[in-house]
Amino acid sequence: MTSPKPRKFQIPFQDHHLIGDVISNQTPPSLLMLHGAGASNRKRFKFLRTRLWAQGIGSCAFDFSGSGESEGEMGASTLESRTLQACRVVEDQNLTLPLSVLGGSMGAYTAVKLLDHLPIANLILVVPAMYDAAAHSIPFTGGFTRIIRSPQSWVDSDAWQLLADFCGGLLIVAGGKDDVIPDDVIQRLDQAARNADPKILQIIPKAPHQILSFLKNNGPKRLNLIMNQMVALLQR
Repeated sequence: MTSPKPRKFQIPFQDHHLIGDVISNQTPPSLLMLHGAGASNRKRFKFLRTRLWAQGIGSCAFDFSGSGESEGEMGASTLESRTLQACRVVEDQNLTLPLSVLGGSMGAYTAVKLLDHLPIANLILVVPAMYDAAAHSIPFTGGFTRIIRSPQSWVDSDAWQLLADFCGGLLIVAGGKDDVIPDDVIQRLDQAARNADPKILQIIPKAPHQILSFLKNNGPKRLNLIMNQMVALLQR
């Protein structure tokens, strides 16, 4: 498969810079990809973006503050800041609206929060994490961990109402052996998004939290199925 040539960008955000890239043939893409927490960065999506590009679907991805190539301190960041960073990238790169957003793990929560800020046509949530609204503005090295580790803290997430009001397309991809995201979170997501159309839930029975790597290395048939569903959703 021919590899695309990403156009790298650097944009200011508060007192540092965010680094990302755009893969597109001509017009600004309408797909934004948001990576998760920890050691994750935009490179996690490389093979996925290449396959989508081969189907004529461009994308934009960036490293959140303190991740990958972006400057800043991850520990000083917040969920609120991540949403603002995503908005800044969309504005700076003049991405085509309405937007489609693919978010992995923590990035899935940010994708849902963007419903408060931008017109969103489609959401693709991969091993999605949802968080207590009380954690929204708490630095990651502050009391954030204490809040999210409280039993069933996700029940009080502000994501549920946002999803209830969402009428666009939704694809949820979850792992049956995910030891990070409780099964109850996936069920609640599916129930909350009662107005999404179309709405697809894919649970990969043996997949862990690192589901994209698992599919790439172990599940070509299921990966092709999910890729086809993504393409159909993004091209409708």
